[in-house]
Amino acid sequence: MIEGENSLTSTFGHAGLRNGENPLAISGQGSLFAEGGGAAGIGGDRKQNGSNITIAGGTVTAVGNEPGAGIGGGFMSSGSNITITGGVVTAQGGKFGAGIGGSYGYDLTGNSADVTITGGEVTAIGGYGSAGIGGGYWGFCSNVVIEGGQVTAQGGERAAGIGGGEGGGGNDIVITGGTVTATGGEWAAGVGGGFNGDGSDMAISGGTVTATGGSEGAGIGGGVVGDGRNIAISGGTVMAYGGDFATAIGGGSGLDNNIRPCSGGRGSNIAITGGFVAAIPGQTPDPDYAQGTVIRPIAQAIGSGYGSLTYGDSSITGGFFADEARDWAGNTVYGLAPAPGYAAAENREGATKDAFPVRVLPVATLEVRADVQHVCDGSAVAASEVVSTARYGDADALDAVAFEHREAGRSDWKAGLPEDVGTYRVRATLPEGADAGGALYAAASAETDLAIVSADGADRTGDPADGSPA
Repeated sequence: MIEGENSLTSTFGHAGLRNGENPLAISGQGSLFAEGGGAAGIGGDRKQNGSNITIAGGTVTAVGNEPGAGIGGGFMSSGSNITITGGVVTAQGGKFGAGIGGSYGYDLTGNSADVTITGGEVTAIGGYGSAGIGGGYWGFCSNVVIEGGQVTAQGGERAAGIGGGEGGGGNDIVITGGTVTATGGEWAAGVGGGFNGDGSDMAISGGTVTATGGSEGAGIGGGVVGDGRNIAISGGTVMAYGGDFATAIGGGSGLDNNIRPCSGGRGSNIAITGGFVAAIPGQTPDPDYAQGTVIRPIAQAIGSGYGSLTYGDSSITGGFFADEARDWAGNTVYGLAPAPGYAAAENREGATKDAFPVRVLPVATLEVRADVQHVCDGSAVAASEVVSTARYGDADALDAVAFEHREAGRSDWKAGLPEDVGTYRVRATLPEGADAGGALYAAASAETDLAIVSADGADRTGDPADGSPA
């Protein structure tokens, strides 16, 4: 437990507050400043891992000196099992060190694993080639969980805000709550891969997340030429901004060092089932790339980066979207069609409709009978003769179906079901509506052919369907 003001500064090769593998818990109302000498601020000495660190309170500032992490590994070492549940924590990595996580990672030694944040105010700043939270220089990141608190993570040049360092991927990143702002350095993702690194197996189900990729890095996904795969968004508010040439959610830029298309930058298995999502892809400078004049967006908003040889594989089955195109009539969200059985629709909820005008809903069930024939018997054509199934979820909705018809060979549609003997094309529409529990369903429509024939088989085209003469 810390009380009052405390300061620890170590000589070269040692952490400010050394902790290798033994449990270290920091709590209290005081303050602690810890600066390493060529090692971690809090964690490992030079060539020593920093693990099993818990911060539950106080004001803690940890500064790693080249090449150590702020909190985590010393030189050529990893940081793991780091938990923050409260307090005000600032972690600054030295050159090649993550804010929280791994240090210089030559020969795959600067990795980060098992970082959990459930509360507090956390600011993590990575040094050159190192993530704010995650891998150090050439280090990978796995198993970061953020459940609460206010978290700001800034990656150093070529490193993700949360995820991999330069050359490292960011994997198994889960955000369920809190307010998270993650900004990648140049050529790296906001959340995901560093330079030339993939971002994979990432899930957001709650909280407010703002993820901004550096130039050619995805907001959430891959760094430059890195893929973004197995990304799931099911809740929360997600604001994702891709860097130049990169997607907002998915792959980084698919351009190689010569600004030519390559096999990287792919987005695959991206699933959005809920939440509020803004996905703004990066821009493409003019042909003279050095001038940097922005002229048009080119990467997919959700999917693959510009230059990738593969379009993204995405599934959208729910959520609200800040898509300025508002193309629910064309059934698209950021240029993508929702998954089969789902449709883009106008968001009519007053509190969110302006910022997130498009939503995705399951489509209502509407099935019509084929080649319907109605015999004039004194009754009008009934809706049930044309429609076999109309439901919002499990709730019957036949009474909500509206009809239009046109005579065979004509193009003008008239409201309602036809009444006269003849052959017709009938369109049934079940408007947007809710089931008994209030769950909304998108509108559905279907068409079929209808013939109204006389009871005696004579040609009585134009006679009313009730059998009376015209």
